[in-house]
Amino acid sequence: MTIFFRTYLFPGLLCILIMSSGCQLQTTMDSDSPIYTSIPESAAPSLNDLKRKDSFLAALDKVDYQELDTEKNAYITIDTTDQAIPFKTGKSFVKGIVLPDDLVRATIRVDAIAGKTVFVPTILILKQNFRPSRVIDSSAFSYKQSGLLKPDRLEATFEINRTRGSETAAEKYFLIFTTDKDRQGTTQLKSLADQYARARSLADPRLPEPVAQHASTGLLKISALDVQTRLAAAPTWEDFTGEQDAASIIESPVQEPEQQPAQLTRKKENTGQQESAVTDQTSMFPETEEMYNRLIRQSVDAGDVDKAWRLVQEGEKAGSVTVRRTFIRALDGK
Repeated sequence: MTIFFRTYLFPGLLCILIMSSGCQLQTTMDSDSPIYTSIPESAAPSLNDLKRKDSFLAALDKVDYQELDTEKNAYITIDTTDQAIPFKTGKSFVKGIVLPDDLVRATIRVDAIAGKTVFVPTILILKQNFRPSRVIDSSAFSYKQSGLLKPDRLEATFEINRTRGSETAAEKYFLIFTTDKDRQGTTQLKSLADQYARARSLADPRLPEPVAQHASTGLLKISALDVQTRLAAAPTWEDFTGEQDAASIIESPVQEPEQQPAQLTRKKENTGQQESAVTDQTSMFPETEEMYNRLIRQSVDAGDVDKAWRLVQEGEKAGSVTVRRTFIRALDGK
């Protein structure tokens, strides 16, 4: 399900000292990975470590930004060894992500994995010069209860659009951090016993719902959906042939036989028919294609796979080349 959110300029930062430390972007976890081992059992130790920390970054360009892998999901651990920044909203450990140079458009989904604790993210999107562009604050994240192969989580999505002329064309980086206000809260989860009873129409077990304390560290998953990249630059004529002069690869001039007026007329008619056929095969408007992709994701999230498949068929008839991939990724939970 796509979550809509408002964006606004981020207020100034109050930074005092500089520290440089590692910032590792981890690869996708496999099915055997203990996904919850990176979620702290208690929020207190990480908060105490943050309070005792005596070295902070003084500028956003000092963050160790790691490139986003758009081919697979990335699990990111935010822990006490990470860099920290004293934002006006409070001190926080941070993770920095840089977008690939060839990325034009994408939907970025961020999941904050919840257990006994959860890291409640705020995302600051930066331009190429490290100036703030937009903020996705914690209100954009909504709770999603655990299901098949998916844990409890806080989830939000935001769009990247770096097409020439767009207002967000210069966006290059984003920072993930949390705030003092969010750290003071909790998130109520749905118990597994309650889910089991509901699924089998059993009586309510009336067990207390688990609560996740908001913490200074935690585990995130970042997914890039509906990725559009620029085509690789085509080789020059010289690269392709090894010759600077195009005429040098032609052994001898080739002349077309002189055509009679009737032949010219038929050739012109055939050319016109070909151009008409090409004109009829128009591609779908990007806005319409995005609408189909969004409706397909929403239908799969709602459990209505039949509706999602009908949208795929309808979209492909209308000229879409991405709806089938969107459908498959939605089923895989990507």
